[in-house]
Amino acid sequence: MSFLTTVQCRARQALLRSAQRKTGPLDRQQVEEGPGAVFSVAQILRSNRLRKPLVAVGRGGEMWSERVTHALEESDLTYALWDDLERIPTVEEGEKLRRAWLGEGCDCFIALGDGAVLDLVKAAAAGTASRSRTILSLVGQGKLRGRKLPPVITIPVIAGSGAESAAWATVTDERGSRFVMEDRALAPAYVILDPELLADMPREDLARAIAGGVTLAAEAYLSGYGTDITRTLAAEALRDFLQAAEPCWNSGGTMRQRAMLLSASRKAGWAASAAGFGYVRALAHGIERVAGIGVEDACAVILPECLEKYGNPARNALAALASASGAAEEGSREEKAAALIHRLRQMMFRLGLPETLEGIEGGMPAEIGDLAAAEANPRYAAPVVWTAEDCGEILRALSKAE
Repeated sequence: MSFLTTVQCRARQALLRSAQRKTGPLDRQQVEEGPGAVFSVAQILRSNRLRKPLVAVGRGGEMWSERVTHALEESDLTYALWDDLERIPTVEEGEKLRRAWLGEGCDCFIALGDGAVLDLVKAAAAGTASRSRTILSLVGQGKLRGRKLPPVITIPVIAGSGAESAAWATVTDERGSRFVMEDRALAPAYVILDPELLADMPREDLARAIAGGVTLAAEAYLSGYGTDITRTLAAEALRDFLQAAEPCWNSGGTMRQRAMLLSASRKAGWAASAAGFGYVRALAHGIERVAGIGVEDACAVILPECLEKYGNPARNALAALASASGAAEEGSREEKAAALIHRLRQMMFRLGLPETLEGIEGGMPAEIGDLAAAEANPRYAAPVVWTAEDCGEILRALSKAE
C-alpha cells in the first residue's frame, strides 16, 4: 500500500469521525419482538398517533399480510394496501408507492417482506420528503440532509440483510442496476421481529441474507468509527448468526433460533449504520457492477479472505471478536483470529454459498479494484488502507482471472 494514500485516508477519516460525533448516535428504534409480535402493529400506530399507513407487501409477505390488516381493522384503523410488488421491486414501483402514499393521505408506511421490499419502502418514504426529486436522484450519501421522513414500520419475513433497521436503502432500476441511498433519516422508526413469519424462508435467499448480515457485523466491529455500543451489537449479532444460521437453513430452526436470527440481523444493520463498512462491501459492490455477481454471494467469498489479508493490524480486534462471539475462547491472539476466519469459511460453505468468484476474468480485477478503492477510501475506516492494486490482488486470488 502507498504510505501517502494511508496518511491521506486516515486524516480524512479523522475529520469524518469528528463530524459523525457531532451528529450524535442513531435515534433509538422501537422494537417489538417475539411470537405474535406482528399483532402489535396497531398499538404502535395508536401510541404514536398515526392514523393511516400504506401497507406494502412483497414476496414472502403475502401469507402474513392478513395478520397485519386484521390487526388494523380490529383497532378501527384505516389503511391503504399495496400488495403486488414484483419479486425484485424496482425504483419505478417505489415512485408508484410514493404517489399512492400522497394520494391516499397516509401518514406512515408499513413494509412487510424481504430486504428488497423493506429497502424500497424506505426509499419511497425518502421520496415523500422531496417531492420535486426522483428517488434515484436521492441515491448516494447524505442527500436527505436531515429531512424528517414519514415513520416506517418494518416487518421482515426473512432474516439476515439488516434492512429492517439499517440507515440505508438499496434500490434497483429497470435495467437491474442497484444503487445505495445512505442517510441516518432512513433508519426505520419501528421494527417488528416475529419469528412466526420466518417459517417458510426460501433457503437460498436465507443463505445470501446471512452472508450479507455476517459481513455487516464483522466490518462494523473492525471499523475505526466503531464505539463500545456498535462493537457490542456487532459481536452479539455475529454470535447469534453463528448459533442460529445453520439450523434455520437446514430445517427452518426452532422458534428461539428464528428469533435469534432476527435479532442478529437487526443488530448487524444498526451497528453497520453507525460504524460503517469496509473493503468487503466495497469489493462486493464493484463485483456486482462489473461481473454481475450478487453482493451477498460476493461477500460470502470475500469476507474470510479480506479478514485474513488485513494481517497484523486486525489481529487484536479479530481475536476480541472471536471471544465475544463465541467463535474461539482459548488460544493466542493469532489462534483466535484464525479460528474465527475458519469458522466463517465453514459456515458459508455449509450454507451452500460460493467458494470462488466465477466469471471474473481479463481486466475485471483492475476495474473492480478501482471502483472498490474509490468507494472505500477514505469513507470506510477499515483496519488497513488498500489501493486499487491491493483490491485487484484480492480478486485475482479468489478467481481464475489471469
